Amino acid sequence: MSEAGTGDAEAVLSDFRPGPARDQPSRSAEHSGVRIIGPRRTMLMVIASFALLVAACAFAGVLAWRDIQAAAAVVDAREARRSGTLTYQALLTAESQRRGYLLMRDPTYLASYNDAKAAFARSLDELRRRLADRPRRASQIAAAARVGREKFAEPDQTIALGEAGQFDDALAIVRSGTGKSLMDELQRIIDDLTTDANHEVAQTTATESWLSALLFGAIIAALPCVAGLGLVLLNNARLHLALLEARETSARRLAEMLERRVARRTREQVAANQRFEAALRASGVTVMTQDHDLVFTWISRGIFGRSARKVVATHNKK
Repeated sequence: MSEAGTGDAEAVLSDFRPGPARDQPSRSAEHSGVRIIGPRRTMLMVIASFALLVAACAFAGVLAWRDIQAAAAVVDAREARRSGTLTYQALLTAESQRRGYLLMRDPTYLASYNDAKAAFARSLDELRRRLADRPRRASQIAAAARVGREKFAEPDQTIALGEAGQFDDALAIVRSGTGKSLMDELQRIIDDLTTDANHEVAQTTATESWLSALLFGAIIAALPCVAGLGLVLLNNARLHLALLEARETSARRLAEMLERRVARRTREQVAANQRFEAALRASGVTVMTQDHDLVFTWISRGIFGRSARKVVATHNKK
């Protein structure tokens, strides 16, 4: 009876053993009309998304660094233009103060003259610092410094004559126009520096605008790509969860069906055993089974004055 019951249970289980098609999620997904990306492709998409984001960030960093350099170049160019203008204005102020001293013979003009002379030196140093990395402009600054030295030598000479009381001689030097050519040369140098600075400001501003637009475009291009990959991964995860939930539901239904069939087969087996035992009792026939060693493994009722329980597992001695 026990061997028969085991065979029936195995028969029931064999009806529900999953075949090769059930073991492959891709086929189930295809039958349900859903396409799920495999783990390897998912990992590749994650790596691609991360690499794209890193590349966008690196590109944005390079562009930001270039933008900072362009902004610094614009500041240097504007400050150089301002310093050049202040240099020429300082020389003009010194010249007017020198003439005022010689004409009015008032020593108070000398303080303003000295201030203008110091302002010329400061502006020239600032100009030299702003344009130190440009060889062509460095030569122009050196020429401006030379013209400045030569130009200030002439006012210093006339002021020294005025302080000695020789105002007429000093005014004669001023009227001779010896310093006008130096003033014109310095103005040409300052104009050239200003023109170059204006050109550099315009060019660098255009470059800065282009870099800003490129940076904005890179960010705009990277964000949809990363967002699209993220949506694909989220949708793939959702499909995986839906498939797992469907499998769990199917497994639960299969277990419930298996339990019902096993219970039904058990009831049928119990009923068959009961009918078999009733038929044996009514027939008066004794049915038994023995193994190869003639040991009783089962007997329908007792014999030889012994109960069935005592007969089982005993040897049939003839």
